[in-house]
Amino acid sequence: MSQSRLKYELALLFDVLVWGINFPILKVALAAMHPFVVNLFRFVFSLLVLGALHAWTHRRDRTPFFEPLRTHGRAILLLGLLGYVIYQLAFIEGVNLTTSGSAALIMASAPLWTAIISQLRGYDRLNLLGWIGLLVSLLGTVVVVLYGPRALDFSEDALLGNLLMTGAAVAWGAYTALSQPFVHRMDPASLTFFSLLLAYPILALLGLLHINAVVWADVDATIWRR
Repeated sequence: MSQSRLKYELALLFDVLVWGINFPILKVALAAMHPFVVNLFRFVFSLLVLGALHAWTHRRDRTPFFEPLRTHGRAILLLGLLGYVIYQLAFIEGVNLTTSGSAALIMASAPLWTAIISQLRGYDRLNLLGWIGLLVSLLGTVVVVLYGPRALDFSEDALLGNLLMTGAAVAWGAYTALSQPFVHRMDPASLTFFSLLLAYPILALLGLLHINAVVWADVDATIWRR
């Protein structure tokens, strides 16, 4: 394996690690804040980090700061609405209404939706081994769901949460697939930054509408660190 490929493989493994610990950490924050208020704050930090990465790329390449919006503004807006409004609202409400284990297992189906949509759009063509790998992964998820120690909660109270997480998995799979043509035309961090920037006003408005519902005495330093 070449060094460049190893770097990307390790980056993907790190992404899986971060993705996995995201669910229980979010449950701690959701115990003290309304889901939309959690999004209000957590995406402020995301915008700062992504904005810094885009600014660095923009200065390195000596391109206009808002060049991606000028060339691909409509597509970036639509991707932002899909990946940071539709997906995030379904995701944060789903995590809030079901267990972290349920949310993580349902979201494990996202790569399958990405592969299906990429195939339908003609962006990517998986070979037989690729499809077998995805189906084995999905089968493994089903086995854990059916035979694991209460890994998924199918009670009536969690049904809505599980359905929202399923919708979130489909939305994220679609966002990932539909982003493919654009990550080859612009820096991925820049695409993510502007997608979130255009979507954030909606997330901020929803958060501000529920901010008075938060009991701030319950929001201690542990919550902010998470």
